[in-house]
Amino acid sequence: MEDVFARLRRGDSLNIAILVVFVLWIFAVLAFTASGFGDPDSFYHLKVAQLARENGFLTFFTWLPFTIIGNSNFADAHLLYHLTLVPFSGSNVPTVTANIGELVTIAILLGSFVWMAVRLKLRFVSFWVLLFAFGSASLIYRLLELKAISLAAAILLLGYHFLRSRNPVGVLIIGFLGVWTHNSFPLLLVLAAVIAVNRWVLGNDRRWFLMLITISLGIFAGLTLHPNFPQSFNFFYTHIVSFTGGGIARQAGEWAGITNLWQTAQSMALFFFLWFVSYGVWVYRVIVKPSFKGSMTVNEALAILRTEAQKDPSLVVKSELLLISLFFWFLTLFAIRFTDFLIPFGVLAIGVTLDKPLSEGWVRLTEFARRGWDGKILKGIIVIGLVIALGRNVLSVGFERNPPPFDEWKQVSEFIASHTEPNEVVVNAFWDTFPQLFYWNDKNRYVNGLDIGFLCVKKTEACERWLDIFRGRRPHRYAETMRFFNARFAVIPTERGKDVVERFASRDEFEEVYQDQVATVFKLQQ
Repeated sequence: MEDVFARLRRGDSLNIAILVVFVLWIFAVLAFTASGFGDPDSFYHLKVAQLARENGFLTFFTWLPFTIIGNSNFADAHLLYHLTLVPFSGSNVPTVTANIGELVTIAILLGSFVWMAVRLKLRFVSFWVLLFAFGSASLIYRLLELKAISLAAAILLLGYHFLRSRNPVGVLIIGFLGVWTHNSFPLLLVLAAVIAVNRWVLGNDRRWFLMLITISLGIFAGLTLHPNFPQSFNFFYTHIVSFTGGGIARQAGEWAGITNLWQTAQSMALFFFLWFVSYGVWVYRVIVKPSFKGSMTVNEALAILRTEAQKDPSLVVKSELLLISLFFWFLTLFAIRFTDFLIPFGVLAIGVTLDKPLSEGWVRLTEFARRGWDGKILKGIIVIGLVIALGRNVLSVGFERNPPPFDEWKQVSEFIASHTEPNEVVVNAFWDTFPQLFYWNDKNRYVNGLDIGFLCVKKTEACERWLDIFRGRRPHRYAETMRFFNARFAVIPTERGKDVVERFASRDEFEEVYQDQVATVFKLQQ
């Protein structure tokens, strides 16, 4: 522990602190200049935090009775995040206080990243912080939403630290906290497995396999001690299996894969360039440079790799970080949400591979710049290039992130609340409208929300009937479907659900009772 703080004192800790404050200021400007939240789930998290502030932990979720989290099946997959939001959830200006709460979690993530950079003895820490914070427009956008992304990424970074340090107490705690923070906690097992296998291959050291058992025990403790136990077991199993198994659960939102690889690469160009260079260096060091022969046995190949690792001990850390980041890249191809973990681990992988040549090159460039104008011009060109490469991501998020007003769904929600009985079911034709409806009107119950797979993890009759409405199929069954859900009202986004609105309007069984630019409400005629 002491060597870390000593390195911070030697390594311009004040400059790093100023840089972290600067990064947080950029995020604050982006957050507070927006009129609301771009991701509807933000409203769910804020509402759950408000309910927890008023009534304590949620153990019963009545608002989505037809889904896998409905009623007594509920398990709060973001419990620690909601607790973090509780102090920021009771204000009359919720967008301001909620954004402050989100900035707190971003600060925790930045602190975890800096901690890891120092523990890995990186010298070019300021650059790696900037590349991590601004190297991906997608990550900037997602960090600005009111979600558990920052805490989840921080848990994985700290988990990697404790696993590689073989700190059993830290590993147990992180495994426990991972379950209570985000449903990405199984990735801790992947980190443990990669570290254990890598250190056995390169160092013939089996001690890290004990950490795989330890992290498993921490996760088991987190599941069994969760306030929603035993529902937590069933929820996490169903959720993880359904969303890794494909089908409808993988067709929407953050679970959708990358559709335009070139556009994605452009949005994180500097990161990808340095990442591929790092892989080139690693491939040369691990595969090309060693003298492998075609007739060589596995044990002989392992002996050569272990000899190389003895010559260069940093090869072990480089290998495991590059392998971990490669794993997250493959996950990102199938679900864009894994960018949250690709970037921090990818930047650390780049750092341990290229930190020495880049930091030494920067020192030489600085010395060259002191000698004359040619050096100053060259350094200025490089600095401007870096500012453009990273700044374009910030500017693209600033200009393109245009969330709707925070109270956009307030009026239609209040209309529904004033025309329905308590606990009455309302058919929300689009699953992603639930969080706003729930935030402004917790009097009613809704058919689907948060993730389309929560209702459609299995092809039940409820799923099929709701899909008929969502996809605009078989409008002749809409009245029957409303009766199936015991609902009188259906709410549909006016513009986005134009086709569905037209199909409801074409049926004599329904009367349009409300419409504005946001939503249209139909009532089933008795």
